Amino acid sequence: MSAAYKFLKGPIKSRRLGFSLGIDLLPRNICSENCIYCECGPTEVLTAERKEYVPTENVIAELEEKLSQQQACDYITFSGRGEPTLHEDIGEIIDFIATEFPSYRIAVLTNSTLLKCAGVRGELMKADLIVPSLDASRESTFQEVCRPAGGIYLEDIEKGIKLLSEEFYGKIFLEILLMPGINDSPREIEGFKRIIRQIDPDRIDLNSVDRPPVESNAAGMTKKRLQSIAGKLPGKIKVF
Repeated sequence: MSAAYKFLKGPIKSRRLGFSLGIDLLPRNICSENCIYCECGPTEVLTAERKEYVPTENVIAELEEKLSQQQACDYITFSGRGEPTLHEDIGEIIDFIATEFPSYRIAVLTNSTLLKCAGVRGELMKADLIVPSLDASRESTFQEVCRPAGGIYLEDIEKGIKLLSEEFYGKIFLEILLMPGINDSPREIEGFKRIIRQIDPDRIDLNSVDRPPVESNAAGMTKKRLQSIAGKLPGKIKVF
């Protein structure tokens, strides 16, 4: 197999995960949301349908070649250009890494839209770290910010993350991305406090828009403002 990997990227230095070897299970911008702040550009296929978007056996073959070289990295991270849990065989790939290369830690970055499904949560159980996103605490804000596929609501996000927190033995870092004038109102912050107490994550990662977003009104927030909001939230918080 060529060293020019199709599904793997890195390892690259990550702000949160150290050196991360990324896995992209989607051939283009396919996602269950079309977030206004996304750095990958507009979602090309907006869907909540799970299927084999890229050949699972090819992903595993690349991982076997790469990791057999004793690749140094802090995490093998499922992220990419869309929602990784849309790939119906993500569990098989996680199982392969955990079984064949157990010295590597596995992280999954997810927008949380499919976590309400028991089957999806079950496929993630052998990961070491899950980073679920929570971009709003009110339904109207969620629809404005995330613009999800039909039939996805904030209550699905809340329910999914809460169930995950009850079942998962690894670490959960709850990611909250804030934008001035969009999801940082006092009412929104009170809602975040309520949800955080229900989930009780190991850590809360507060950040803002860092790269050019899909929509121009999705502006970045100053670190000072993020730190001010962090002081109003419960739990262990890290500001990026």
